[in-house]
Amino acid sequence: MAIPRLEQTLHTVPFLHALGVRVDESRPGEILLALPASPENVAHGGSVHTGAIYTLAETAAKVAVSTHPVLASRRLRQKSTKAKYYSSTKRDITARATITAEVEHVARDALATGQEAVLEIAVRVLDAKGIDIAEVTVKFTLG
Repeated sequence: MAIPRLEQTLHTVPFLHALGVRVDESRPGEILLALPASPENVAHGGSVHTGAIYTLAETAAKVAVSTHPVLASRRLRQKSTKAKYYSSTKRDITARATITAEVEHVARDALATGQEAVLEIAVRVLDAKGIDIAEVTVKFTLG
């Protein structure tokens, strides 16, 4: 999906629109989303709010699965999300999610035997200087 169309689709979700989520890069099964460190997205001390970080990462994982040529047509259910926060930042952030060959292989094997596939998508969150802010793992089942 082209970046303007994908961004327009994301902005149909009022919360994502309010956060100012942007699509910086998009390929099938891979996405780079960005979030500005705007006044609406920061905590009391001026750092990007952890809720905004979490939302950006979780959305990136969903979009990566939803744009993957093999996985997109399947029913996706989110099961859990775990976040490790490494640093705070007052700068814009990005979240990159990629459906790796290993994740695709696990999904294909499970689905070929009629089972639900369990996917764990790792999302890396960086600030504008490339500093690690968080690592978020989103677990889905795919049927």
